[in-house]
Amino acid sequence: MKSSISLRVFVTALAAALVCVSCVASRSVGSGRSLRPHHRQIPQFVAMDLREHDGVLALHAFSFGAAYTIDKSKLSFTARPYDDARAAEVPLDVTLGPPIYVPSAGAGTRHEQRLEEYAMTATFHTPPGPPGMYDVVLHAAPDFAKTESGTDLPFGDWSRPKETWHVAMWWPETRNGDSSLREEQRRFAGRDVYGYGGILIGCPNRFDTYPADTPIRVREIVRDVGQIEELRTGSTVSGGDDMAPPFFAVEPLRLLVEKPAAQPLSSGGSSGQSVEPCPALVSADWQLGVTISTIAPARLARSPVCIRGSKSA
Repeated sequence: MKSSISLRVFVTALAAALVCVSCVASRSVGSGRSLRPHHRQIPQFVAMDLREHDGVLALHAFSFGAAYTIDKSKLSFTARPYDDARAAEVPLDVTLGPPIYVPSAGAGTRHEQRLEEYAMTATFHTPPGPPGMYDVVLHAAPDFAKTESGTDLPFGDWSRPKETWHVAMWWPETRNGDSSLREEQRRFAGRDVYGYGGILIGCPNRFDTYPADTPIRVREIVRDVGQIEELRTGSTVSGGDDMAPPFFAVEPLRLLVEKPAAQPLSSGGSSGQSVEPCPALVSADWQLGVTISTIAPARLARSPVCIRGSKSA
């Protein structure tokens, strides 16, 4: 799934680059010797990361080194069905907002060599084809990023030079009066549901996780029109990209639920600022049948435990 140049991957690569650069600097400054031939600084490049916050997507550009500018007109997206690698890619109608400079938390001035980040809102308009999951690819023209001296910066990640930037994105079927929404309302509204592997419900600033045998009453199901949510496959409870591949769900379903009386297994907070109907769990249409059920999980039978030298009933 999402093998994009994620922030985690970029930071890992960046850390390695910084160690290399730091090593070079420590051996040249104050030593009175010139750099050896194999001690060279890694060339500057620009990495990209698509992020979701409060239902809105933004394309972030990162680079360590000299100050640079982004020409958003040189960026474009294509898509093809996720399960057909031989299908032709079709252009996607995406509007990027102006690049907004994101100040670094580090010390130094704007023109010193450090992490330089820009954020551009990304509005995805019409779907690339029939409803379903698509492999979305970002393309950058060779001169999409330039330093203030006019040097073109390459797009990519030096640790993954041959890997294409792509993310998975799901578009639902909302035509014909949104029959998918009506079907899920019929299946789950007014009933208790149980989450495979547990269940996570929340509001923008808080979330609670409950075990799989905790019933969660669904009050209503609505469509998050105009919103995009980053979700993960499998359970609604996720431990990150390593446990469940992420994808972006366009106009997902929002299941408004009643907060159960049971104590949650864990709780946490988020940085969301919007006022959303909650508590709720958010899901793509296709996920509901594989992440929640109206049937309570079977309780595991406890077998007698035999310990050497003792007996147990």
